[in-house]
Amino acid sequence: MIDLKPFANWLREKKLIKFIDTQDYLSKMQQDTVLVVKVIIMKAGKILILRDANTDYWDLPGGHIQEDETLEEGARREVKEEIGTEIDNLKELGVKEFQYGEKKRPTVVYTAELKDKNKDISLSVEHFDFQWVYPGEYGQYNLRSYLEILDDFFFGNENDIAS
Repeated sequence: MIDLKPFANWLREKKLIKFIDTQDYLSKMQQDTVLVVKVIIMKAGKILILRDANTDYWDLPGGHIQEDETLEEGARREVKEEIGTEIDNLKELGVKEFQYGEKKRPTVVYTAELKDKNKDISLSVEHFDFQWVYPGEYGQYNLRSYLEILDDFFFGNENDIAS
């Protein structure tokens, strides 16, 4: 579980919130806060994108962090679930806030490589297709707001992702 007490204390110090029942506030915040991880997986100069099974969108591997799981553990678990293989060299790029349906959610972005580069991709039921694309090609795919992450990483300043 993510410890939100330091965040709540910071909000109180900055007088951005006023509340009496800290535990109630933290409990509600914990319920409303869903962290998402996404992983840019590289292989031979290309990135892996996945076709969502329920929409017209393409996606990066990743998903929601589960309770009692670190961000890194969640990233590794989500990738293994979605493509059937493990990753190595997981490196955090930064955090962006994205719109998911009705809610904005903090999304932690990583880069990684496949642990076994010769192993075939085995998609979960969440996706029905995948492509390995060069950085100049991913703009042809409906990647929604993930285009911004990829553009920052490949063509801009990597530090822009953290803002």
